[in-house]
Amino acid sequence: MINEDKKKARYKRYRDKLNKDPERLSKHRKVFNDRRAERKKILVEYKGGKCERCGYDRCLQALDFHHLDPVTKDFHITRGSSIELLMKEVDKCILVCANCHREIHHNFVATPHCRRIASPLAYIIKNEPLLTWTL
Repeated sequence: MINEDKKKARYKRYRDKLNKDPERLSKHRKVFNDRRAERKKILVEYKGGKCERCGYDRCLQALDFHHLDPVTKDFHITRGSSIELLMKEVDKCILVCANCHREIHHNFVATPHCRRIASPLAYIIKNEPLLTWTL
């Protein structure tokens, strides 16, 4: 607990210093955003570089990682995580474009790894799951 408090205090001092210097904050954000974009590029290439449903590959920012089994999703991956850890997490996903990702989440389509078992109305009435996972 003491280490946690020290980390929080150190982070607060760091953020306070950044907030007092807008130029430094701008540089910090640029470095962070560049690093995030580079990591996403590596992970997208690792997963094949295009949407697994429709083949879309024009815009890197329009590609998302969809977890096949939400239960296995690791919410504790942080920006400081190694690329190996991120690849391990991405192995639990399929690469889809933003449109296909929205369709999957709104049950317009089933992914190759899950199948539709009920309509949205049946889910509301019977409280049944819309999809079952088959891995």
